[in-house]
Amino acid sequence: MVKKDSIKNDKPRKDSAKVDIFSNRSKTAKRPSKISDYSVHHIAKRKQPGKRNDPDQSDIEQKLPGKVNDSGKTNMKRQQSRKCYDAEQNVEEQNPFKDKDDSDQFDAEKWKKERERYRERIKSIICRYWNSQKEHITYSPWLFIRYAPGDYGLRPIPGGVPYWKSPDIWIESSDPSGNAVAGESNFVHARIFNLGMARAAPVKVDFFWANPALGLGSSNMNPIGTEWVDIKSQFSKDVKCSSPWVPVHVNNGHECLMVNCNCPTLDPIKNPFEPRIDRHVGQRNITVLVG
Repeated sequence: MVKKDSIKNDKPRKDSAKVDIFSNRSKTAKRPSKISDYSVHHIAKRKQPGKRNDPDQSDIEQKLPGKVNDSGKTNMKRQQSRKCYDAEQNVEEQNPFKDKDDSDQFDAEKWKKERERYRERIKSIICRYWNSQKEHITYSPWLFIRYAPGDYGLRPIPGGVPYWKSPDIWIESSDPSGNAVAGESNFVHARIFNLGMARAAPVKVDFFWANPALGLGSSNMNPIGTEWVDIKSQFSKDVKCSSPWVPVHVNNGHECLMVNCNCPTLDPIKNPFEPRIDRHVGQRNITVLVG
């Protein structure tokens, strides 16, 4: 017969140690009923003055102003280095000349979001304009020629603001600076914006030039040519006058160009040759060089 003690038992013994992965201590370890030498030494070590774990002195020293221990100095250095690193990252993010990968040059999603925000801003500006004019138009084109960068077509232009420097009117000539040259063919360009909710068609674009010494009324305007175009909603279009303009060097070369845009059916012009009060009119004073 086999003795019971020799039989192999698969169950673990009750006094076998089970390791707790969180406390890293044995679950079956019993607390000492009496204070051992180790525990006495540990308690005595905790109550030694000048140590970090002493609540009577170390905590007070840490709270005193100007009192920084070694760990505090290390933490301060880490915080300073972290601030410097964050500052460098912010500068690199704000730097427009930072080198980027080819994959980061164009972000389609970001471009769509920027376009939607731009459209919402334009809608609010248009609504504010029509409310101020007491006109109730819900679906129409909204044509204009800017008098300055950042212009959205709100008129009238405040007094004292130069409205004769439209960035949407320029000259195509042999001069690399973009000035008109007397005695040769020059072509006038105009950029027309349509920020309305409807397509603008047909749009009539009239090009004129005038000598400012004689006045800028309708009777003193000299026609250059006329173009008919159509402009999509929320888009702009560069319109080139196909008729060449051959200027003459008079009045020390100072001449004025004026462009009228008109959509007769949906967005007609109200005050031709009046860029200060009508958004359909743009003016650009130029210099004519001697040919």
